[in-house]
Amino acid sequence: MSLIFAAVVPNHPKFSGSLSQPKPETQSAQAMKDLEGELYFMKPDTIVLLTSHGAQVPAVANINLATQLTGPSGATFHTDIEFAAHLKEQIDVKQKGLPVAMIAETSVPAEIECPLQFLLNHLSEAKVVVISTA
Repeated sequence: MSLIFAAVVPNHPKFSGSLSQPKPETQSAQAMKDLEGELYFMKPDTIVLLTSHGAQVPAVANINLATQLTGPSGATFHTDIEFAAHLKEQIDVKQKGLPVAMIAETSVPAEIECPLQFLLNHLSEAKVVVISTA
């Protein structure tokens, strides 16, 4: 598996309150539309989301292994469990000082749901791996 795309995703506070399309005049909205187009072109199998939201064990990085993630609005995303487990295994073997916890939390906050829902609007087959930072 190779890395095909990387981006910093804006997560404007207005986005998490309403999961409707952001107003087109904002720079954040245009950036999200551009990213959505790039992702659609690249058609990734898995999206890895690094976030500061959703950590269950606050002292370490958390990798969510729940099969299906559901946000407050009811949007669902499927986790790439095989990739997440392989990532955890590689971290344990090669980076012994890097603490990582595996969690299985099926509900995710709007701060995670909103960017995923917007960016994966046309990529229903893409799976996600959510890593919450310590």
